[in-house]
Amino acid sequence: MTRIEARGYAEKLVRDNNVAPGGSESDTLGVFRFCENLRHTLTSLTGKAGFYALLSRALTLSRREAPSLHLLRITHDGALELCEPDTGTIEATDGIVLLGFMIELLFIFVGNALTLRLLYEVWPNELFNTSEVEQDASRNQTQRDELQGSLKLDHIS
Repeated sequence: MTRIEARGYAEKLVRDNNVAPGGSESDTLGVFRFCENLRHTLTSLTGKAGFYALLSRALTLSRREAPSLHLLRITHDGALELCEPDTGTIEATDGIVLLGFMIELLFIFVGNALTLRLLYEVWPNELFNTSEVEQDASRNQTQRDELQGSLKLDHIS
């Protein structure tokens, strides 16, 4: 999964849920609602510390591309909040950057199939359908088989 593909997933989630990436406060809150939904699902699997680590890393990476995210901090239980409510606004597009990094990190750490299944649990009516999960799992297995085959051939020669 590439960064561009992960960002595409994030943009599609936002677009399909009628949250326009234009930057109004309600749009921004909608984007962060996705992070909150992920928090509830992932905390049951990874615990608060695991989710905190994932969100913290995603936020750190996102701040390079989306400077307004410097206005956010993560609470001890993994929720996002503004450092000081009157310090500025966060663009919805910056929220998409954050969600994209979260999705990308999930793909990196737990793999395509499990990530798509987790995202399907959170948003069952969205782009994360089971046939896509099965296709990705099959593609990943094929890639692993090809890599193992090439490694064996390298070892023999």
